[in-house]
Amino acid sequence: MIGQTISHYRTLEKLTKGERGEVHLAEDTSLERNMVLESLHVSIITEASEPERRRYVSSKSDRN
Repeated sequence: MIGQTISHYRTLEKLTKGERGEVHLAEDTSLERNMVLESLHVSIITEASEPERRRYVSSKSDRN
């Protein structure tokens, strides 16, 4: 995943890996700044209900 571009985020390095997914340092190419990009394992996404997925995404967005 290092060096891969996802939407307007280019992954620079893997910071950590856990049970739920991976965390990467990424560059937001539209804002020209670094940020953290968290990717979840497919099993986490497919097993969670829609409300659970929305809560997860909104909780991550609220940190900014």
